[in-house]
Amino acid sequence: MLQFASSDLVVPIRRKHDHHHGQRPVHHEVTTRTANTRDLWRWRLQGLIGDLRQLTPVTPVETYLQTLQQIISSLREHNITPVVISPFVFGGWRSDRIAHRAAGQLR
Repeated sequence: MLQFASSDLVVPIRRKHDHHHGQRPVHHEVTTRTANTRDLWRWRLQGLIGDLRQLTPVTPVETYLQTLQQIISSLREHNITPVVISPFVFGGWRSDRIAHRAAGQLR
């Protein structure tokens, strides 16, 4: 199983930069800790800010869908049955809504 594009539709409140090409991945902090009440409230607040500011995902939805459709088509041309398990669940509800809409458009 391959997992790809799992965080392309996340809507960050602020874009972070790195030392290499002027940008670093939006998701540079990873933890094995379970989300707590503080995390849930922070995600809700970020979702509200994202809705109010109409923030966009890291990857435009059209590009995300086009890329996934190309991957799915390539797999099917080689008699490989793709199983799309999507969308990835995000903490912020704006990211979740965008990912759910995009997943519904995949064939």
